[in-house]
Amino acid sequence: MLSLLCLDGCVTSPASTWQSLFSKASLAPWTPVIFGGDGTIHMQDGAMILEAGSPLTGVIAAPNLPREYELRLRAVRLQGNDFFCGLTFPVRGSHLTLVLGGWGGAVCGLSNLDDMDAAHNDTRRLRHFNNGVPVQVVLRVSDDRVEVDLDDKEFLRVPLADRTLLLRAEMRLCQPLGFASFATRSALLACDFRPLSSKNYP
Repeated sequence: MLSLLCLDGCVTSPASTWQSLFSKASLAPWTPVIFGGDGTIHMQDGAMILEAGSPLTGVIAAPNLPREYELRLRAVRLQGNDFFCGLTFPVRGSHLTLVLGGWGGAVCGLSNLDDMDAAHNDTRRLRHFNNGVPVQVVLRVSDDRVEVDLDDKEFLRVPLADRTLLLRAEMRLCQPLGFASFATRSALLACDFRPLSSKNYP
């Protein structure tokens, strides 16, 4: 089934060229995070499979991201009922984590803002994710806001003025750019980035 879900990780856009952060043949440029209790990570049918950890499994990369950028990925929860996408990313000299499907399977948001995680701050959203159905995530990051689209629909619009940006303790190992899942078998299918511009961030 996975071979039918995977998409190429690099395409050309009229605004700018996407730079790929995904290889269908190997983990590179990602390397495993050592949380303790990690599930194995391997390639299968062009997808990066993160086996369920106890509780976390994750990978990190260190791309030369511009300060303001757009990141696009496709991910899927294969088995389990917790977050399949914990995307840690740099923003305004610090880091945040976009959580999709946490706290029992439906809670989404940004951790941490003003010392509160995604389940308890004003970015908290509820969304049901079907296992086996990929989700396209587009993340736009600037010094003054973070935007998230899911499957080409607006999902989060978060102004950052006067907000404190932090990471939950367990996600600090995911800097500078990390992808992790919690007690869940997940897959990363594609990932790329491009500089943010007025054409893709009005």
